[in-house]
Amino acid sequence: MSRSPLREQFPTLVGEHFQVWVSEGWLSLVMETLQLLLQEQVITPALRVFQIKQKWGDLIINGEEFSDRAYAVVREAEIKSKSICEVCGKPGGPITSSYSPRVVGVRCTNHFSVISNILIPDESNEEARKLNEQL
Repeated sequence: MSRSPLREQFPTLVGEHFQVWVSEGWLSLVMETLQLLLQEQVITPALRVFQIKQKWGDLIINGEEFSDRAYAVVREAEIKSKSICEVCGKPGGPITSSYSPRVVGVRCTNHFSVISNILIPDESNEEARKLNEQL
């Protein structure tokens, strides 16, 4: 079983049960955010990230031992995610589905009609891997 590129690049930051449930378009934002959190980990060694996901069109980063500065980094990433297409990474906006008035994702004009989740599989996410194989 291959290791997640995020686990390889941030071995001290991501926990043993680390999960990634985001689309490829947000990968640059995730990498940028993890880089900033890694810098914060120098000050707060116990800081860990155990989950990164999309929920209602926002990038959500869950972890433990976050300092106020780490929370600020995560909040800034959440704000940025609201204007980045999660499919391709270009500027985008929130979309809703015909089933719910809630925001279900963030898309650019080219991917506006694409509502399916395109998840980056992590070796700890068998369900995400299976879903990607089906797409």
